[in-house]
Amino acid sequence: MKKITNCLFALACIFICSASIAQTADKDATKETQNLLLNLKKLLHKGVMFGHQNDLAYGVGWKNEAGRSDVKDVTGEYPAVYGWELGGLEIDAPGKP
Repeated sequence: MKKITNCLFALACIFICSASIAQTADKDATKETQNLLLNLKKLLHKGVMFGHQNDLAYGVGWKNEAGRSDVKDVTGEYPAVYGWELGGLEIDAPGKP
């Protein structure tokens, strides 16, 4: 009985999570944001997607090489989502301690 309960709980969590993906926390979200979330929901069951910070800026043993990505080098594909936090990196400024 415990296995059935755990399975039902897991299925309920998946349903709740997938149903809420297209819901934005910001009621004033832009149309672009709403479309992004809708597209992510459409892709939900097609595989794994992940993001990577500064993916095209630098990697292990390289930086500023056009089109280069450690993720692409390893997996053959770019990350689904890129994050960019310039914070001085674009001008080689030292980081905060």
